[in-house]
Amino acid sequence: MAKARGVRIPTRAGALFLAVAILASVSAGCAATGTNARASGGGINFLTGDRIRETSAENLYTAIRQLRPNWLSTRSQSSLMFQGSNRPIVYVNGVQHGDLRTMNSMHVNDVARVQFIGAANATTRWGTGHTGGVISVDLGRTGR
Repeated sequence: MAKARGVRIPTRAGALFLAVAILASVSAGCAATGTNARASGGGINFLTGDRIRETSAENLYTAIRQLRPNWLSTRSQSSLMFQGSNRPIVYVNGVQHGDLRTMNSMHVNDVARVQFIGAANATTRWGTGHTGGVISVDLGRTGR
């Protein structure tokens, strides 16, 4: 970097690297939203109840394990400062319901929609303590 009167001026290579890095992060952010619904039952972070019922699963946990196993994985590593859970927290109809095991008792016929919400958006919506994100379940269909 060159220096002019106490101000750092990036070199041409440094400026090019910065521009490429910004462009890549913006592109990745736009692609990661998962907002466009697909014919297969939703975007990357969204599953419809109909898509869930197409599986051989009887409970929601098994259906998600078949369709979106990455939703059930740990999101980040623990540190010395933070020893909490890194797994997603389950919310049902907008209310905290418990950990991933609670989905074992949810029958697939009762599910209208399921969405994975990443840590940043979950923290914005529900506050701190969501480092593993949230699996938001909307119940509403009962067709057993």
